[in-house]
Amino acid sequence: MKNEQDALDAMQEMTYKALRKMHTIKQPEFARTWLVRVLINCCHDMLKKRIQTVEIKEISLSEAPIYSDISRLLNLLTLTEQQLVYAKYFQQLKNNEIAELQNIPEGTVKSRLHAILKKLRKAAGQKED
Repeated sequence: MKNEQDALDAMQEMTYKALRKMHTIKQPEFARTWLVRVLINCCHDMLKKRIQTVEIKEISLSEAPIYSDISRLLNLLTLTEQQLVYAKYFQQLKNNEIAELQNIPEGTVKSRLHAILKKLRKAAGQKED
């Protein structure tokens, strides 16, 4: 497990599982082997759940061209428009959820988002649809 705390967690999980299922052992002489197998399975389960971490170099938004372009484009929008974009594309809310939050009809949300995207495409220099 590579550290003592994880090993202790695995032992605790093994103890819990063993106490819950010890009545299922048919041959008591194999209890030790069974416990070792339970411990190994607990360790495997914990390793599967462990989140792999990767070090990411921190950069400022001004150094990242994509982020600076997005930031520049979003600054062209009004505060209300920015809120709609944030709710739809960053919080990934559905149109009906946005409509409920802002107390406006769902059709209004759709038309405003369409107009905002059109405005952003034009500002970015892309062909309008």
